[in-house]
Amino acid sequence: MLKKLKHSWWKILLGIVGLVILGLAFILVRPDSYLPHKRIALHAPYDLNSPPIALIPMGEKIYHPNTPHGHPGIDFQWASPDARILSSSSGTITSIGLVFDKWNKWEIDVSSWPYVVRYKEMETYNTALKVGQHISIGEFIGHPANPKIHNQVGAYQVHWELGSPGVIRDRFCPMTYFDAASAASVQSVYDHTDWQYKSQYPNVCNGFYFNRTG
Repeated sequence: MLKKLKHSWWKILLGIVGLVILGLAFILVRPDSYLPHKRIALHAPYDLNSPPIALIPMGEKIYHPNTPHGHPGIDFQWASPDARILSSSSGTITSIGLVFDKWNKWEIDVSSWPYVVRYKEMETYNTALKVGQHISIGEFIGHPANPKIHNQVGAYQVHWELGSPGVIRDRFCPMTYFDAASAASVQSVYDHTDWQYKSQYPNVCNGFYFNRTG
């Protein structure tokens, strides 16, 4: 028995390596996300009666020069830290964490297979929320933070993303996923955003992310 194992150790090792490669490939590609599915229905991540004062669009490279496709989400900005960030989707909370980077802010991921909605750079979050919990559209997520890096002095923001669980598919432009009222609201916010680089990035989703829906 031992002699057989000695002669076949390389086969066992090869099998283990193969399984690791398959696992990594699944994580990167997530082939399940390409299966037929229902498009996610999104609401703006805020009360439409209390819209943000401005937003920083997807695809801009002014503040994100080293990101391959530019800004991978939308920064919704308010004048007050008391603004309430609301859930854009119904799904399962898959992660809640304090990200220890130069900002040290909270982020929450909500999964609605095969989509993931991410809320980043929050100062605080709703501590009643737990990983594994179901959340519905409109539920309170948290409060925005002041990153002190963008054009709006004193603005408080959440970095918001719609994406895939797979690394390769990256993020999507949410404009065609928003319900009609939300899409109109988000567009109106950007129309009224006073940003010096707006002529270079005229759309809510620009460059690589322009009309990118999957």
